[in-house]
Amino acid sequence: MRRRIATVVGATALLALFGAGCGVSVSEEGVSVSGENGEVTLREDGVSVSGDEGGGVSVGEEGGLSVSDGQTLTIASDGQNTTEDCAGRDVSVVASGAVVTLNGQCGSVSVTGNENEVHVGTADSVRMTGAENTVHYASGEPEVTNTGINNTAAQGGDATP
Repeated sequence: MRRRIATVVGATALLALFGAGCGVSVSEEGVSVSGENGEVTLREDGVSVSGDEGGGVSVGEEGGLSVSDGQTLTIASDGQNTTEDCAGRDVSVVASGAVVTLNGQCGSVSVTGNENEVHVGTADSVRMTGAENTVHYASGEPEVTNTGINNTAAQGGDATP
């Protein structure tokens, strides 16, 4: 079912972004369609759409969704594992029961939901709302704001700075 959803999302994105005048590449890894406005890639593990101004959307194999406008990254995922590169962006995680790894330098990181485990390379600040969220940061000393219940933030974790 999730692959069918990913295929529909990819096909819709292909039609909306490119129409005529696009290039198509087919390999063992999947199918890519590119045009002057960006690229859509369909793979076994999901769909990704990237625009010409640094934005993009990706739908993972397990159904997690990541959306970026080039400056802000939003991850919406329940019970999924997601790994992204921060690339200096602010990040908003809206999830429950997810494991999210954010490698590299992040701006602000906001975690909303319950029972999430978030690994951050480095961040300027971390804001947690909800309950039972854990944020690990590999380096630095981000400003931490906790407006939830039983949330923790500490150095350590699996992300790379």
